Amino acid sequence: MNNKLKAALAAVLLVFSSAVMAESYVQVLTCKLNDGMTKEDAHELNAKWLTWARGIAGTDDIQSSFASTVVGDLGGFSWVDSYPSLTAWAAVAEADEDEELVEAFGELAKCTKSSLINLDPTKAGK
Repeated sequence: MNNKLKAALAAVLLVFSSAVMAESYVQVLTCKLNDGMTKEDAHELNAKWLTWARGIAGTDDIQSSFASTVVGDLGGFSWVDSYPSLTAWAAVAEADEDEELVEAFGELAKCTKSSLINLDPTKAGK
């Protein structure tokens, strides 16, 4: 397993390690900030996207995180977006994109990989 995949999976696990959850869907985008852009810029823009996505899907149960690598390839970051259902993810994925957000994300970072992951937690045995 390559380091970027390990880092992305670790980020997903970190996001959800403190909560007991039902099955959910997580989208992971592997990105690198463009020159002059900061994590703070990313959070500010992503807050706008999160408000938009929740409005499109009709649920406040969509979460989004800026995941920084702490071991492995330190040159990038991941967006880790969790959805309460495949229906919520599809509503966002199929919606007409907000052109201002698309342009702003292009100025912020370059994302090269995207994966949709189904998290189906294992319950501990006795």
